[in-house]
Amino acid sequence: IRVIILLYINININIVCIL
Repeated sequence: IRVIILLYINININIVCIL
């Protein structure tokens, strides 16, 4: 479902912010 895709994108953004 789209919710999982949004969660995945959000996690990737958080990783980029940490780096």
